[in-house]
Amino acid sequence: MKGRLSGFLQSKFNVYLCLSIGWKWARIYVRLLGALYFLFRQREKKLIKKSIGIVFASEKGFMELRRIQRGVMAGIVHHYYEKLFNAYCSDQASRRFFHSRVIDDGLMAVREALSAGRGALIVTGHYGGVEFIPGYIGYRGIPVSIVVRFSSDRLRRLSCRKGKRFNIRIIDADRTPNVLFAICRDLKENRVVITQCDEIDEWRPDKRGRIFFLGRRTAPDRALNLLVRRACCPVIFCVMHRDPGFGYRFIARCMPETEAASGAGAGAAGLKFIEALVYRYPHQWYQWPKFPAIQETAGAGPAPAWTVSEPPWASSLGAMS
Repeated sequence: MKGRLSGFLQSKFNVYLCLSIGWKWARIYVRLLGALYFLFRQREKKLIKKSIGIVFASEKGFMELRRIQRGVMAGIVHHYYEKLFNAYCSDQASRRFFHSRVIDDGLMAVREALSAGRGALIVTGHYGGVEFIPGYIGYRGIPVSIVVRFSSDRLRRLSCRKGKRFNIRIIDADRTPNVLFAICRDLKENRVVITQCDEIDEWRPDKRGRIFFLGRRTAPDRALNLLVRRACCPVIFCVMHRDPGFGYRFIARCMPETEAASGAGAGAAGLKFIEALVYRYPHQWYQWPKFPAIQETAGAGPAPAWTVSEPPWASSLGAMS
């Protein structure tokens, strides 16, 4: 039972068994494995509960906190089922899934951003069905690039082969000498490039900026701001929101060009976009185990000029399940 949940669930035996029993039963099997994992990893389970308590204790009662904690752990486990399905299902199954299970609520924004001919940078987070975003965009005929790191050579080969069939170009962070150059090159080819703003392990805090994120005074990632300034391309905030009944909703919103051109607020605005979702749908965010690693700063400056306190589409998503 050593190693992280990702490695445990994606072992060769588990992958083989999921492929053998079919994806419907695999979902149940992964759920059972996740329960077993957290039974033995009580320390990680307590860390998740502690993080949720820090964020919600002042406004949620004991029973509500328990419900959120159970939902978060179930969501984390389901995320790894999504990873397995996305990586190992057939191309035909992927296309059926994108056609029947995903509601489009943002592709028009992506196409409009690309009409300028400068590419578009999609900023997302570890939220909902994030694994499906590249494949869905590619399936809908939009060229997409994504920066990734692979846990195994087998997964690298499989992802690269599948990516070519869905118009996805993979920028392997472990094998690309200059990732920033590769991103700018793909943007110049008028491609969509996907990045994440809540990669807590790799944050390079911008000491010139301050932001409140989930109640903590911190600094946004300066790498994202640098990328936006260097690329001079439209910025889109995007998620693949889980709907009830194993459906998904692709949601995208463009950042105003005046803010994107300066690059000063891209990192902060992306975090505020994710924060608004996490407060309302905490079970769809996977970074709870890493929340304590967010560095607190001495003070917070004024809020970014462009923030999202409540996404304009949030009222149509229904109550938190």
